[in-house]
Amino acid sequence: MSHREIDWLLIGRYALLIGLTALIPIPLVDTGVENWLRRRMVRSLAERHNVTLDDEAVATLGNAGTGGCFGCVWSVLLWPIRKIVKPLLFVFQVKTIADTASELVHRGLMLEEAIELGWLPGDADRVRLAMDRALVHIDTRLVERKLRGVFQDHTNDLNRAIHSATVIAREQVLGDPKRALADAIEADNLGSGAQEMTQAMTASIQGLGTVPELLQWFRVEMGQNVAPLEISGTLEPEVLDVEQASLSVPPAGPEVEDALEVRPAERITEEE
Repeated sequence: MSHREIDWLLIGRYALLIGLTALIPIPLVDTGVENWLRRRMVRSLAERHNVTLDDEAVATLGNAGTGGCFGCVWSVLLWPIRKIVKPLLFVFQVKTIADTASELVHRGLMLEEAIELGWLPGDADRVRLAMDRALVHIDTRLVERKLRGVFQDHTNDLNRAIHSATVIAREQVLGDPKRALADAIEADNLGSGAQEMTQAMTASIQGLGTVPELLQWFRVEMGQNVAPLEISGTLEPEVLDVEQASLSVPPAGPEVEDALEVRPAERITEEE
């Protein structure tokens, strides 16, 4: 990946907005918008490198995994609950959003790698399978926890990002809201809240060191011989003295639900 410039912020903006589609309370519409934006991200990253992918390849590489007919039925059954609870409490779980954002950033980086190594355009099914398998190999829980922390530490920025996206979608409600959102993502016109969120998200992922491992597994799954990861230096065991080892460990505090308060859009004013 060293030969190409990676637009981390572009990938991060797509990851953020796609994650936020979980807030759409209408069944099937949320997954429809999510998959449309996923495909748009694939096409956008390819076009940055003058690579053309056909619609079938874009769908193969971009669409989220589905739960089949059961997933559709379950979404419809949950709709009344989501419709009633969300407007009253303005509280939503951040785990799903953080998990989706983590997945999208990692998939975006693997797409960049596939383009650089000449695997795209090519066998999109093979690339997608290698991407899926590479994600299974690495432990993304640390990334997801880190992103949940980012959301919790930047609640105001998140609210402003949601507000900006809502305004953009409403202005094109009679046209094509999802295309307007994608255009705003690529032009970096989602507002300062989204900018702050994206910078914090991408910086947290870059600082964890999981990306090299992910890309190595991706190359392995594509059939490329890759040397195993090595840690330079010698790892020495840490020896504690008797007094230090006997120190009592403070009990863990009560579990805190991962939730954020989302204020109504009318109460939020976008900073110019």
